[in-house]
Amino acid sequence: MNSDHRLVTSSRHPQPAAFNSFAAYDSGWVKVSNRANRNLEFHHGIGVTPTQLIILFSPDQRTSYAVHTAGGYVHGSNPVSLWMTPETITLSIHFGDPLYRKWDGDNAIWSLWSEGYFRVFANP
Repeated sequence: MNSDHRLVTSSRHPQPAAFNSFAAYDSGWVKVSNRANRNLEFHHGIGVTPTQLIILFSPDQRTSYAVHTAGGYVHGSNPVSLWMTPETITLSIHFGDPLYRKWDGDNAIWSLWSEGYFRVFANP
């Protein structure tokens, strides 16, 4: 691992952050790891393919990071793919890629997480 990267452990914060969501669908926090290839399927019940979608990652359910699904193989992070239907939202997790990576500009270091939580908000 490069010297500008560090693996960070995840654990649930004793006081998870509260959300005042106006989304038609809120998955709640879902525990995930990158130890296997898998698809996370969220059954949203909206009845149409969502046009507004927010995906958050959190290592502890207190601090949240917006997920940008640019995909990535080299220097990427999960989810590597995302697709939606009128019934489901699917996040594809690639074995070994970090669930999230955060750049700390002040200290010039990447933080990488191999486990944590995803949360999905969706509207029609």
